[in-house]
Amino acid sequence: MPARRLLAIMLILAVAGCSVVNPTSPAEQASMDAITTQIQHTLEQRPDVASADVSYQNSLDASARADATMQVKAGVAIAPVLDDAERLIWLSHLGPLSSINVSANDITNPQRGEIRNLNLLDPATKQDLQSRYGPRPVK
Repeated sequence: MPARRLLAIMLILAVAGCSVVNPTSPAEQASMDAITTQIQHTLEQRPDVASADVSYQNSLDASARADATMQVKAGVAIAPVLDDAERLIWLSHLGPLSSINVSANDITNPQRGEIRNLNLLDPATKQDLQSRYGPRPVK
């Protein structure tokens, strides 16, 4: 009997834990969406960018994470586009923020691309971003 109770309690706790899918409130998510829309629009205005998609998630699956995915025009340098995406996210009011993931590929040659995954919980990564772009804004 005690084993069945323990199993029932564990099942209830597991289900309850899974129901907290998004710790960001609807109002906070709307604010984050507005910021990502502005960053996306800024990236799309670059003459070397064909398209951009920027998102922010703060859930159990993607905790405090900003993603920017771009397609660049044929043959252009990818690194400056990724640098700009990193800078825009870093200097934005997106938060909390524990990782920045940026990627870009050539629209005519999808194999030509680059991905950067930045763990902001790593002090060296944070220091590098601060030295390149300045401090993150305070919310």
